[in-house]
Amino acid sequence: MTSLFLARRLDKMELACAISWRTGLLLFAALLIPCQSLSIRVIHPREGSLAGGQPVFIYGSGFSPDQYAGANVVFFGSVQCDVDWFTVSSKQIICYTRPHPTGQPGQELDRQVTTIISGNNTYSTRLSRAWHQEFRYRWSYTPRPERVTPSSGRTGTVLDIWGRRHGSVKYVDNVMVGRHACNLRKPDSTGYYGLQWNLIRCMVEESTPGLYNLTENNQRYGRSWNYSSSLRLSRSGQQYMFQVFPDIEEVFPTAGSSEGGTLLSILGTGFGNNSAKVFVEVGGIPCSVVKVSPSLIQCITGKPPADSTVFQMRQDVLAGKWTTVPLFRGNRGTSRRVYKGISGTEIPL
Repeated sequence: MTSLFLARRLDKMELACAISWRTGLLLFAALLIPCQSLSIRVIHPREGSLAGGQPVFIYGSGFSPDQYAGANVVFFGSVQCDVDWFTVSSKQIICYTRPHPTGQPGQELDRQVTTIISGNNTYSTRLSRAWHQEFRYRWSYTPRPERVTPSSGRTGTVLDIWGRRHGSVKYVDNVMVGRHACNLRKPDSTGYYGLQWNLIRCMVEESTPGLYNLTENNQRYGRSWNYSSSLRLSRSGQQYMFQVFPDIEEVFPTAGSSEGGTLLSILGTGFGNNSAKVFVEVGGIPCSVVKVSPSLIQCITGKPPADSTVFQMRQDVLAGKWTTVPLFRGNRGTSRRVYKGISGTEIPL
């Protein structure tokens, strides 16, 4: 048995096949069959964010288009790049980088060896170290929001996101507040709220109240890295960049039975959709939630006990004894008192 090594150029790539034959007839037949070898021609882009999220296009040959049989696995160094199977062909792979596990602010990491495993075949740039076939994590290519104003608001708030970005802002794909979108474009318009090299403006769309971090996704450079200067600390110790709070606009009816049982409708924004996370009190008495939507809460009032502060408050207000009026939480938990026939300048502090 003899071994014959054939080399030929296919799509401007050097391919090598090792073929063993027993007869010249088989050798002649083999020359008519294309040689399909796993190989990388070039990847693009070759630099991106330390925080990952960078789409990388890999061009070559011998890739498996079947995600179930001979699936492709891509690594840049020791970090896996997640393959988008809807775009894979025998000559192209698109994958999305993961965050580099040891990446730190200011780091410009060396080029990472590209490894592709396709079925039983493996291709690696470990020996060639060709610069056009390897990816590099870079701090200078990482979008970095440094400050977000305002720090809190309701649904529909327009945010100013100040920061550093490499290259043109036209590559900004989207901004997310937690898992909710922050709209870059004005409603019913092709215009933007604001896109500059150091400033992005976007409007917070319908979202559930809570504390959130922001993520900027850049189709050219990847995901953003949040500076410590952009983070705030809540009373419970949670770090966040923006707080979404509910906003009450109207309550009706404004009066109901002292025995409870009144269906109360609360109109506003930012209520969310999860009734398990919504609690309502009326005068300190629980109101049983029956319906929740982003702009409406409906609940049934409870019956206060005979010695309830609701009755005491009414008597004190009518008598002008504001010093004994209890505190009740208003919108966003702000404590407030209600006085009859007294202006704001006359209220004692």
